[in-house]
This record gives sequence, C-alpha cells and structure tokens, in this order.
Amino acid sequence: MALAGLGGVFSFLAFPPVGLWPLAFLAPVPLLLALRDARPRRGLALGLTYGLIGYGLTLYWILLFGELAWVSLTLLAGLSTALFGGVFPIVHRRGRPVLTAFGVASLWTTIDWLRGLWPLGGFTWGSLGISQVSNGAAVRIAVLAGVWGVTFIVVFVACLLADATAARRSMRGRLGSLLLAGLAIFAPVLIPSVRTTGRAIDVAAIQIDFRQAARSPSREAGDVAVTRANMRLHGSLRDRPPDLAIWGESALDPASIEILDEVQTEIAAVGAPVLTGSTSTDLSALSSGGPLFNQAVLFDAEGMIR
Repeated sequence: MALAGLGGVFSFLAFPPVGLWPLAFLAPVPLLLALRDARPRRGLALGLTYGLIGYGLTLYWILLFGELAWVSLTLLAGLSTALFGGVFPIVHRRGRPVLTAFGVASLWTTIDWLRGLWPLGGFTWGSLGISQVSNGAAVRIAVLAGVWGVTFIVVFVACLLADATAARRSMRGRLGSLLLAGLAIFAPVLIPSVRTTGRAIDVAAIQIDFRQAARSPSREAGDVAVTRANMRLHGSLRDRPPDLAIWGESALDPASIEILDEVQTEIAAVGAPVLTGSTSTDLSALSSGGPLFNQAVLFDAEGMIR
C-alpha cells in the first residue's frame, strides 16, 4: 500500500503547480512493483490506493466547488487505476519484460481512454501523457497518436524501469531494459512535424481569478461578475489591440447571456477578435433555450459571433 501511495504522490508532483514532469515516468513504478505478485483482488486495492492519492492531490482545485465534487471525481478517477490493478495479473508475463511492458502500457492507455469517454462525456485530468507538455522528446509521438500515444510511452518506460529493479534480473537484462526505455523516450524526436510558415501573431491571454470575481459586491449573478471581470481586462487592450485575445474557461456562462450585447460592444471597441470558453446554449445560433454546451465561441473584431 505504501508503494502504491508513493506512486500516487509522484504522479501529483509531475503535474502543475509542481510540474516535475520526469516523475511521470517513475509514478507507475512503485505501483507496478507492488502489483508484481498480487492477485486481482489485491490489485484492485493497490490500484485504488494509487488513484485516490494521485488524483486526490491533483484535483485539489475541485474543492473550490465543494467537498462532494472533489470526492466524487477523485473516486471516479481512482476507480480507473483500481481497474488497472485488478486486470494487471492477466497481462503480466513473468520473464517476458518487453511483452509485459507492451501489455501493461496498452492496458493503462485503454483505461485512460475509456475514462475520457465515460461517464458524462469523460474526465481526463491527471492522464500521465498530459504531464509531458514540456518534454520535447516523448511528446512528439502525439503527432501520430495524440495524448494517448504519450501516455503509452510513459507507462511503457515505467514498466521497463520496474523490470530493471527486479532482483532476479541479470545485469545484461537490466541494461537491456534501461536501453529500451531510453529509446522509447527519445525515438519520437525522429517523427517529422509541421513547421509554421506564416508570420508571428500577437496573442493576449486573459485569465481572471474566479473567486475574486464571484465575491464582487455587485448584486449581479456570479456568471455575470466573471464576464465583466474579463471585459475589464479586455478593455485594457485598447491602446494596443492584439491579433487575437483569448478569454478563459467559463468566461461566458448561462447568466452572462443577459449582457451579451455589452460583451460584443466591448470587443468591437477594442477591435480584436476574441476566442472564449463558454458553458451556454448554442451562441452560434443565438438560441435562448435548449441544452447547455461546453463550447469555444469566436467573436470577430466587430464583436459578431462566427
């Protein structure tokens, strides 16, 4: 249990705000060592321990929305690693480190992919591949396989590192596992990527403190207060309009539609197109009812929705 918990801590440290991304390659290692001789039932418990600690720490920001939300999402994400721990004995092949690494990485990646689909459209926070944004080597696999390919490499390497620590392994076998792990990390740099050929553009990123905006003394709804805070920052760009301004997630939420005309006027006054996050009805159709969508909304420099 201690090993599984340590892996969860490593996973947390690999993500912001700490951001020690190399630890992502070590995070599954303690869990894999603990699972080496475990049966499915114990594997479930070990995987759950890793998940509850790793995701619980990574999702600390969910506490902003209440303990129930944090507990629910942590448990949901933790159940995915519990499933991994329970199935691990099936894919583990003693004495076959490379085959085991492929099987384990495939299992982990598949479960992570399913977590991004179900339930309620999925929740992918804490996926190991996402931690590698600053890794210029392994992250190149995303050109071909997206974040799932990066997750596969991280877990594949972790499994080989775990194998290299096995007491029964010969020195030659350990060196072979370490060499293959190094190749898996650095080989993706050979994948060609698209080179930009256009001119550089000036982008303004606007991010407000949701908590301060929500505590606004105004009697307006919290959604509206958040939108107005974005508008005030956007207004500061009038002297030097950028080529594009990006407002953060939930800059336009349901109640904010009441002041949509003010938003469009402010955008037109600055004269720069705006890409904003929104949880609202279909703004592209200017509908006032119907289901809510988590969407990106683009306004042109005149404030019109595109």
